Amino acid sequence: MSSPNKRPRVEADLAAAVAAAAPSEDDAAEPPLHERKPESYTSARRALRLQFIRADGDESEEYEPEFVHQIFDEESIEYPSDAAPLAIKVRYSLATLDLCYEANVPIEGAAEAALYTLAGALPTPVADTTALRERASSAFAPEIAGECLVRECNARGGEDGGGVSPPCAIYCSTLAGAPPARLAFHERLQSLFRWAIETADPIDAADDRWRLFTMWRRCGDLMELVAACTVFRFQRWIPKEGPRPLLRVCQVVVLPPFRGQGHGSRLLQAIYDHAKAEGCLDVTVEDPNDAFRLVRDLTDLRSCLQASLMRPADMCSAPTPEQLAKARKVLPVTEDQLHRCFEVQQYQMLLDELARLRAAGATAHEEEAATKPFRLSLKKRINKANKEELDAMLSLQAVSADKDEGATLPSAEDAPSREQLVAARKARLEELYQEQISEYAECARRVAKKVC
Repeated sequence: MSSPNKRPRVEADLAAAVAAAAPSEDDAAEPPLHERKPESYTSARRALRLQFIRADGDESEEYEPEFVHQIFDEESIEYPSDAAPLAIKVRYSLATLDLCYEANVPIEGAAEAALYTLAGALPTPVADTTALRERASSAFAPEIAGECLVRECNARGGEDGGGVSPPCAIYCSTLAGAPPARLAFHERLQSLFRWAIETADPIDAADDRWRLFTMWRRCGDLMELVAACTVFRFQRWIPKEGPRPLLRVCQVVVLPPFRGQGHGSRLLQAIYDHAKAEGCLDVTVEDPNDAFRLVRDLTDLRSCLQASLMRPADMCSAPTPEQLAKARKVLPVTEDQLHRCFEVQQYQMLLDELARLRAAGATAHEEEAATKPFRLSLKKRINKANKEELDAMLSLQAVSADKDEGATLPSAEDAPSREQLVAARKARLEELYQEQISEYAECARRVAKKVC
């Protein structure tokens, strides 16, 4: 669930500070093969499409995979441009995740090599789409899913929050010592993670600390997989309490046909409920991407609002130790997440105040004065949370951080001044603030529309 690294913006007045350490054109990352040699290579993302066979045998629309680099180097397939355009469909059964794949060109030469690469990275396929449709209409196998945690739940359908999706059930299972059918299902699920998660790595299914959560949609007498998540259970020593279990969410996927319907939030809530039932201290998330960070914020904020927790008194105060302690007793949510829930509510208070001022004909100066306390309060926390990174920018080493190992520091004449380094640190703090505000704005917007 990793997200791309975000670099500080280079302001005009910082050009002199970074010029000496800026990577040369030779150091810049090369474009992928299909861009460097379009006559010999084609884009794997453009060539590949995912499709899902429903329980009734119908095919879903086609979806472009988010990531292909873990299967095809440099996201490129060696396929000549003067040949017929290459299109490869990878089809999955929503009932069992059995799969098959096919190309639109004769399986020979470059196309054959591409399919061999695919075959080496994916589980053994079934013969063809006909066989896949038979698997799609298979009866639900409880030994695959494990223990049922939630027998029936609904999620709002669509961005506008309108409509209700068909009922879903949520299951939890272990992998160590699991039945062969569950392990085979998990292997096929791991192939889905590779298409959807940038840094997906296979987990050790023999480790009894892993849990697999799955969400299934009822379709008459059949079931379709909607979402899945791997969770790692471990322990931490807490003073005066001893060892306490924790859960870490590691791999999450909502299958493309079911995205944007609130299923991710409902699955995460089921994990929270399971963690609380098992006495877990909290639930952490391993390197969430932007989409899952939003799902987590919405889920946690909804829980706080429903339980009347983490309510700010004003727009600039920090949460009190009593507020944090009370929320931690009720919710298996990290302290950092509770801060985010608190600050989203403060941000909404700020939006309401600005709307009131504008309705009253306030000046830009008055709006700035209303915004300042919140901005300073949030920047103070961001500065504390990122102190190590920000303080490192005050050293010359930070200026050359992007250089190859063994690169020399700029000479005394070219070295940035203290004032320039301080300005760089200030610019990075502002960027972190703007990123946080952007996330809070989207969260507040969706809460206002009741899209959780």
